[in-house]
Formats: sequence, structure tokens, C-alpha cells
Amino acid sequence: MKRSSKIVTVSVVVSVGLAVVYLAGYQICKSANPSTDTEQATLAISDALALAQTTEPQSSVEEPSPQLAALDQGDVDPASIDWAAMRARSPAGDLYDPMLLRWNQLAYTPEEIAAFNKLAVLPFNPKVGEECGLREFFAGRPGSFVAENCLPVFERPSHPYQDLSVEELVDLAETDPEAAVFASRKLNDDAQSVDFALRATALSGKTGPILEVANRYFDADVAPTEPDQLSAYADEVISRIILERVAHVLGDPRANPKSFEERIKNFAKTPEQERRANRVISEKTREVLNEIIEIERSTTGSTTVWEKVNA
Repeated sequence: MKRSSKIVTVSVVVSVGLAVVYLAGYQICKSANPSTDTEQATLAISDALALAQTTEPQSSVEEPSPQLAALDQGDVDPASIDWAAMRARSPAGDLYDPMLLRWNQLAYTPEEIAAFNKLAVLPFNPKVGEECGLREFFAGRPGSFVAENCLPVFERPSHPYQDLSVEELVDLAETDPEAAVFASRKLNDDAQSVDFALRATALSGKTGPILEVANRYFDADVAPTEPDQLSAYADEVISRIILERVAHVLGDPRANPKSFEERIKNFAKTPEQERRANRVISEKTREVLNEIIEIERSTTGSTTVWEKVNA
């Protein structure tokens, strides 16, 4: 699609990264001379990466919630929130971020919601109650029955993009970060979902979409025991590290690339294999950052992402 040329550029960058992972993981020892053609240490990205290694039915147009009205959201620093403690309240523990996945079963503090919204393209839409009533299940079929059923009530109505087709969202995503987020969620292809999440960040300067797609598709939780599954696991780990590093460089306090870097040892069995895996990660992270900066500059004329990288 012509209007999506920049989107395709980002997708190629990420997809190349995912393909190279296979060499960096299970078959890394077969590549004696990995390509460094993608090395692009432009601007201050190299310095930023060095720092990174050391250290929704929703709507965005409605009024803030009464719960948050008394809170000056401008005074809430996302870095002041104990995000690990928030994740620990979830039944899934620290494995997933329930706010990024828009889980409304948990109660979140006004400060957590305000900080989350500072980093998000689409604000969090908290559950405020339930509507309960009798409902017939399996109506018109044998064994149907009537029972009380409760549906959640959210603070905001569904976003107007919620019911748009993927094609409509892709078209709007050329310049609309909210459409890019919805496209990322609705696409059934991991690489394309990452693609649109990165575009949402480029158009908005917000890192939430990057970490959301990382949580949705790249948990890289358990290392496989079968050798034929190791390359897919390596792909997942390296993809997650790239996304976490990008978010970290852009200043998201929730990003934690180091926790996933420790998993490289699960598939890279020698120091040389680890070096090659880390080289791939660094190269692809630089490429992604450069692409985000270029999309932002060419589409919006803004330099928000550039300034964050060079802060």
C-alpha cells in the first residue's frame, strides 16, 4: 500500500532482525562472519544504547475520570511508580504487565493510572462497576438456561476505532497514532503488530505501544528443552530485548532489558555465541531507533524521539 511505505520500512527492519535471530540462536555457530552492514551509529544512539545496557476498549477524547480529577496528573512522574509492585498484584506475577495488556480485573491507584497515561497513546480505561441481570444462555437450543450474568462497566465508552476494519486502521495509521495502536492489536502477524506499535511511538513520542506489543507476543518465559524449538525461543528473547532497549532509551521506566538479556545464555552456549547475539541486538536496536526518528521527522516534523535519544 503506497500510503504505508514508511510502515513497510519499519517492518523490514524488525523482520530482518527476527530472521537474523535464527543465526544468533540455535545456529549461531554456523555464521562465522555475521554481517555488520546494518551498523548505523547515527546521532547519539550508540551512547544511549550503552546507557540502556548498564542501567483498551479505551478512548483518548473523553474527560478524565472523577477518580483522577483531584489528582494533578502533570505532577505524577512515571519513574516514581513502583511498577514491579503493581505487576506483582496480578495473578500472573511479574511475567506480564496487566496495565499494558489492559486487564481491568485488578484495582489500580490514581497515581498508577495517571503515570500509565503519560506513557500511553490510548489512556487506561478502568472498570468502574458491573451491570448485572438475568440472561438466557444457549437460547433456542436444548439445555438452555437462565442465570444472572454481570458485564463490566468501564469509565469511558468504546473508542470509535474499535469497530474499524484492519484495512481502515492501516490507512489511518499513516498519520494517526491511535489507529496505529488498534492496527497493532488487530493484526494476526507478530512482525506487523510490532511494525504498527513502532509507528504509533514514532507518531506520538509515547513508548506504551512498544511495551504493549512486547508483552503480548514476546514473553520468552520458559526455555525449551528440545533443540528444534531453540531457534524460535532465541527469536523471541532477542525480539523482546530489542523492544525493551528501544523503550528504555526513550525513557520508559517500565522497560527492563537486563531481565531478558540474562536469558541469552539459554540458547547461546559459548562466549562467542553470546557476543554474536548481542551484536545482532545492538545493530537492530540502532536500526529501529533510526527508523522511528525518520518516521517522526518525515510525517510530523517533530523531533521528540530524537530529543529523547539525545537527552
